[in-house]
Amino acid sequence: MASNRPRLSRIGLATAQSILLPLIIASVVSCTVLVNWVYRTEQNRLMDELDHHGRTLVTALEQSLWLFDDPLTKQHIDDAIEFNFITFAKIEDNFGENYQTGTLQPTNMFTREYTIERNFRGRQIELGTLQLGVDTRHLIRDSILLAVFEVVIFFATIMIASLVIYLHLKNNLLSHLNAIAQKLKSSPEFPLGFNIALNRKNSKPDELDELVESIHHMHHQLITTRATSEQTEGRFQGASKFAALAHCTVDLHTFRLIEADEAFIELIELDPETMHSIDLINELAPSRLTEPYLSDVPEILARLLRFESVENVMELSLPSGKRKVIRHLFVPLPTEPDGTRLVNMIAQDITEIYEMQNSLLQSQKVQAIGKLTGGVAHDVNNILAIISGNIELSQILNSNEKIDEYLSVALTATQRGAGLTRQLLAFARQQPLLPKAINPSELIQESKELIRTTIGEHISITAETNDDIWRCTADEAQLQAVILNLVSNARDAMPYGGKLSIAVSNVTLDEEFTKTDTDLIPGDFVCICVSDNGMGMNEEILNKVIDPFFTTKPLGSGTGLGLSMAFGFAKQSNGHLQINSKIGKGTCVRLYLPRDFSVDIKQLDTFKNIPHDFLVDKCILLIEDDNVLREIYAKQLSNTGCMVRSASDGPTAVTLASSMPHIDLVLSDFILPNGMNGNVACQEILKLHPNAKTLLMSGYTGDADLSSPITGAVGNVLQKPFEFADLLNAIFATLSTQTSIKVAKKELQQ
Repeated sequence: MASNRPRLSRIGLATAQSILLPLIIASVVSCTVLVNWVYRTEQNRLMDELDHHGRTLVTALEQSLWLFDDPLTKQHIDDAIEFNFITFAKIEDNFGENYQTGTLQPTNMFTREYTIERNFRGRQIELGTLQLGVDTRHLIRDSILLAVFEVVIFFATIMIASLVIYLHLKNNLLSHLNAIAQKLKSSPEFPLGFNIALNRKNSKPDELDELVESIHHMHHQLITTRATSEQTEGRFQGASKFAALAHCTVDLHTFRLIEADEAFIELIELDPETMHSIDLINELAPSRLTEPYLSDVPEILARLLRFESVENVMELSLPSGKRKVIRHLFVPLPTEPDGTRLVNMIAQDITEIYEMQNSLLQSQKVQAIGKLTGGVAHDVNNILAIISGNIELSQILNSNEKIDEYLSVALTATQRGAGLTRQLLAFARQQPLLPKAINPSELIQESKELIRTTIGEHISITAETNDDIWRCTADEAQLQAVILNLVSNARDAMPYGGKLSIAVSNVTLDEEFTKTDTDLIPGDFVCICVSDNGMGMNEEILNKVIDPFFTTKPLGSGTGLGLSMAFGFAKQSNGHLQINSKIGKGTCVRLYLPRDFSVDIKQLDTFKNIPHDFLVDKCILLIEDDNVLREIYAKQLSNTGCMVRSASDGPTAVTLASSMPHIDLVLSDFILPNGMNGNVACQEILKLHPNAKTLLMSGYTGDADLSSPITGAVGNVLQKPFEFADLLNAIFATLSTQTSIKVAKKELQQ
């Protein structure tokens, strides 16, 4: 239980001690000096008096000793002791007689001897010796009493002065300091309204006021600093939360977690109850880090021991089965007084960014390869078109059946070459497509027999379709080719038999799914899934399967363009291709195509029965930059009875069209020199001849867009290389279109 007695001020006691102790020492020294001085002074005075009485007594004894008057001599000795302060007297004459009175003390006694002489006839005659003694004890006693008196007076003065000083300090300093201390103790966190008020009346400003003002200033700075710190901490926490940063502190000697926030615990899936007992280097790292990154740990540890900050990226394999790519920043902290070495670690989950970067790199790689293959395909298509055109002209002029057989084989080879370039263009996403609404369930059912023939009897096939499947928008022929390619790959993965499954389903892809593909837009899709239980692929092969010409098949067993074409077709159709595979488990390829919401889509139909004279008296403007092809096409078309006017580029064709009275059809290559492609050239010619029809030929469209006929541009495209029969079919279909571009424009404006 605390006492209610007022506690003495420690400052007051220390002040009193600092004043009293030097004063006491000074008083002791001064008293000692004073006692010694008084004693010496009294002693000198006593000696002077003793000398005076001694000389007087020597004079009296000289007469009595000269007259041999012993009674008178004794009388003089007795009188000296009786009437003076002399306590001992002794006389000894030359005849051996002596007389003394008083007591001679061995201590506390001061003695002096005098020689008694008589001058007789000019000669000094020694009569005897006088010895006097004085007791000095009263001198010491008087000196001590004087010293005690002075010390008492001195100490009384000191105590009174000290008490006055103490009371003055207490009232004018110590009480206010105590009030300040109590105020500080009662407000340890310095609240906003903190204020120290001293109850001082009629006092001028002094150091105490400066102290209080300094405390108030410190309080203001503390409040400001605290507010700034809270704002900084709030911004840091907000930035950390926004950037998904996780924090922890690790002991560099024991490799134990000192502290970790919830974000870090959740990030690497730690158990909060056991996380402080886990050895991060020897236990946690081997169970979380993937093999390529585990070897970096010793180097990181060595750099941290050298007080170097380390920033790196690691991949974690978590207990939940997830894989995360984490960016770390390790910052070594200064050594603690007890020698502890701590490291502050900041971690950020960049898995999504990492996947987007990989997707972007893959997209850029595909785009670069696509430009290369597209350019090559354009040149090859022109060469194949020249070859096939000349072969067809040769077949018309040839009457030898044996030569015609050879020409048919050569024409078949050009068709195979054309198929190869179409695959290259499909991968490059430059294959001109004819998208329309397709029922994928019906397409799968119609292709089932063809698929059965493709895979063989040793593989069982199941097709899961239903009537509720949405229609999708895609090029039907290309989609069928993609499905057959996927089926062929599945067959090759099951050389000893297995199960092939083709499933069609409706799916809605959300933003989370589409983050992995920057070109994919969330929405409704039709998913065509082709899966097998074959050999499967490892991760290294899986990362390369869509690269053109990459194949794991023996030499001569595949072109390596099947999945490349499927990937390009999916992208060009605004869809997505997803491939999952595991060694020994099999492969699953999912093709996502966008759902078609239209009720009716007009398509370019194929006409099988074409009148042989439908081009007679027609006027065709042919635009082709390749001189050989232009000549071949002109000869082939002239044989049908039409009039053909030719141009090598867009500006020349526009100039030529302005001088022609009538044009039924503009047949133009898409890629043309001199800054005007076929699409633009056709639009300029349509301004001069609004009733003309247009048909584009293309082996490669580059980055250009083929617009819809409704907008006034060209929509009908014939893919190079083609046979003359295909050209006639396309021309007939174009000329037979009932709705002209001009009429479509007017309807659109209305």
